[in-house]
Amino acid sequence: RHNITASALWDLPIFQDKSTWTGKLLGGWQINAIVTRHTGFPWTPKAFGCLLGTTSNNFCDPRPTSYTGQQALANTNANFLRPGGLFPNNLIPGANCGVPPGCSRYFNTVVPFNANPFANRPGIGRNVFRGPKYFNLDMAFAKQFGLPNLSVLGENAKLDLRFNFFNILNTLNLAPFNSNSDPTRIQLATFGTATNALAGRVGEFQIRFSF
Repeated sequence: RHNITASALWDLPIFQDKSTWTGKLLGGWQINAIVTRHTGFPWTPKAFGCLLGTTSNNFCDPRPTSYTGQQALANTNANFLRPGGLFPNNLIPGANCGVPPGCSRYFNTVVPFNANPFANRPGIGRNVFRGPKYFNLDMAFAKQFGLPNLSVLGENAKLDLRFNFFNILNTLNLAPFNSNSDPTRIQLATFGTATNALAGRVGEFQIRFSF
């Protein structure tokens, strides 16, 4: 729903005289930053079962036919990591998901195999819930060293050093829900619960010589 990306580049205003050794060794530092934030990708709840298609192919894993619960909990990391995820107490322990009223307190889970699709129209729209939020800060620190003007190297010879850090704050970002994955299955205990996370802090070092 909301997605923002901002970037910044700062050439440090120190030792800018590249004609001196002090400027060559201590100057030329640059800091780059990219920040990304969004409020979560949408996802669709799914029910086990198949609806009869117009040919021999069936349409499997349809959407639930109805939802009787309240607004889902906020899509925070704390809610996604708790048992039951955004829908605590959704499951009815020991209930049969294939027999009315099903095993979910809020979703109609009963979809007979090869059922008539017109008699089981989904009452839930696509992408009705929000997945995990995302925040990330990438930063890079770069330094350019000017080399002496030698006949072999030429007057433009230089050495570039770069330190890249992805997710430098090591923020926990939970993975979005893929279609038909366990967090989207209304009959599973993992429904509405994040089961994977994206990468943590990653650093890399680069060096480049040009002339």
